[in-house]
Amino acid sequence: MPFGIVGDAFSNFDQATKKAYGALDKSLGGILPGGAERTDTVKKYMAAPEAVMISASEALPAITMGMGGVSRTDTSIDPRMVTAIKDAQKKAESEGVNVDYKHYDSTTPGGLAARLTMGRIGQDEFTRNDAGEVTGFSQVYDTDKTVEEALSEFNPLNLKTYYKPVEASLAQSQKSGVTTHDIDFDSNNNVGPLAMRIGLTEMPGNISSMDDVFETLDSSTPASSGSYTVNAGDTLSSIASAYNTTVEELARKNNINDINMINAGSILDL
Repeated sequence: MPFGIVGDAFSNFDQATKKAYGALDKSLGGILPGGAERTDTVKKYMAAPEAVMISASEALPAITMGMGGVSRTDTSIDPRMVTAIKDAQKKAESEGVNVDYKHYDSTTPGGLAARLTMGRIGQDEFTRNDAGEVTGFSQVYDTDKTVEEALSEFNPLNLKTYYKPVEASLAQSQKSGVTTHDIDFDSNNNVGPLAMRIGLTEMPGNISSMDDVFETLDSSTPASSGSYTVNAGDTLSSIASAYNTTVEELARKNNINDINMINAGSILDL
């Protein structure tokens, strides 16, 4: 068989293989290496793990300090979120509305992280220079979800909901100490995703310096009051520790005979 015919046969086979591979990859949304352009759905899925890490790292200082009853101002965020917030603000402003979840580019880790962390931002929460250009924003770092609502939205099959347990912790911690974001885009001085970027605005009476902050966390747990809805994984011991009470006291108030048996969804008097 002439070499030209053999070469043509291999070339046709190669083209057919590439075509089949491309068709398969397109049907999968572009997840195969070297295949079709990835769909937005796939991009969002692939951005989710890193976005959750960025958001969780941002929330860690707020949760830690809030649980200790410390209010603080955070003056820096991950630079990727800065870029995403700027873009979202421009989109929202062009529509004459406040920034909402739809304005973030959730196909990128920074955009999805900004959506998870900041959520809605009012146009009046953005700071501007004399020329009217946006230079930053100021916003209370909080969530409009209760602990129970945040946890109920967790879905093991949806990677971006892996942030929900963090959001639940944030919702609980901000009852004691509130973190406010006060970000200047030009001087955003982020020093690392796990850095404790702390700016105290209100300290408990027993804290006189930053050296006392972490020592105070254990002694500044929320006072026992009201009620608590048991979550999966909770124990009487962990609840008692979080609300500055004892297992015995919780058992007495709630007529619990077996302290090792509490059911998720049960409401305990604190």
